[in-house]
Amino acid sequence: MLKIRLNHEHAWSCKTESLSDKAIQELAGADQNIAAAFWADYLKDALPSNHRSLSLHLGALLPLEDITELKAHAGEELDLNVVNHFFQKRILRIDPSAPDNVLKRAFDKWLQQWRKLNPLSVRRPGRRATNVEITHEHLKSWTTYNVLAVIDLDFCATVFDVPPLSHEHICDLLLAPERIGDVGPKDWGREARSKANEAKKSLELLIAQARAERNLPDNNSGGPN
Repeated sequence: MLKIRLNHEHAWSCKTESLSDKAIQELAGADQNIAAAFWADYLKDALPSNHRSLSLHLGALLPLEDITELKAHAGEELDLNVVNHFFQKRILRIDPSAPDNVLKRAFDKWLQQWRKLNPLSVRRPGRRATNVEITHEHLKSWTTYNVLAVIDLDFCATVFDVPPLSHEHICDLLLAPERIGDVGPKDWGREARSKANEAKKSLELLIAQARAERNLPDNNSGGPN
């Protein structure tokens, strides 16, 4: 659903860039046929009530692959067959969009298999870096703050060229008064917008993580399915 929304945001950005100045001005005036038609298509795709079963073509790209055997040469001067024979060098292809912990698990799995064939006489343990991934807690917070609806409201303002709703108004529309508690509508709305922006910026990471976890069935990290 995030992907659907971002696709429309990109399409609208391209559409307005290609329109004449007069046409863009008309989008905010009485004649809003272009904006209205675009918004109708957006709602058809984005509203949960209209949600169709979509196939997420995540592709078969692995977070890490040993592609040495796939390359006969790297450039014109380096013969990988010769390098591999004398120095056992390997060329690995990684998906840099995948979370750190997914890449590390993939590399550990590859290295474990490689070391069975080419063991080292000593081991040099290293310090683990901080892992970055989208957890269920992220998804829970996005749901709590109704980030899809926040994106819809802000994008509506963009399409019809009107000021975005205030944080208080966002809260009034999306949260029942009894659930506000001590937070206050302004702070709730501000946090909801922040979570919505976080979700949009995290889409590529989320897709890479989903792809990697599909290809790594032994993952027990607690990340999203």
